[in-house]
Amino acid sequence: MRILLIYSTAILMLGSIMACAQTKKATSRNPYFDVKAATVRKTLMGRQESGARISYHFTIIWKSKEKPSVFYWRPNAYEWSDVSVAYPERRAGVVAGDYMIVEKTKKYSDIKAGDELIVSPHSHSDEAEDMPKELVKKPGSALYFKVDGKWKYQVLKPKKLPDIVMP
Repeated sequence: MRILLIYSTAILMLGSIMACAQTKKATSRNPYFDVKAATVRKTLMGRQESGARISYHFTIIWKSKEKPSVFYWRPNAYEWSDVSVAYPERRAGVVAGDYMIVEKTKKYSDIKAGDELIVSPHSHSDEAEDMPKELVKKPGSALYFKVDGKWKYQVLKPKKLPDIVMP
């Protein structure tokens, strides 16, 4: 009886320790948007001298009544990328019940609270003079945006997707 009590107490303590050790779901502390998805994928071109192309893709839910005037992606301390903003539109496919998601360009002036936005970096520079001077010393791996004339940012850690190897 005493051994059973010791074992049950040990199991109960182990269960409570495991429950405390679980990580909590990450929440966005940014009052402007929530991150729905953040991914990065490397495409290795067929020829070795062609190098590799790295593609970032972010899906966010805009929460603020204030509209952003611009977005930039800064993958590290040395690079700076222009960003295009679009929203996903569901279109019917050929067969009933089939559909596809297309990206429709969105103007910054049309963004409103609750909008799901696809933020895609498309061109980049590794020249420091291309960056706004206020942001040169700010952190990398962050999505920068301007609201009411003030720069804001959210540090993002994109999930790495499997590489694509071209023939």
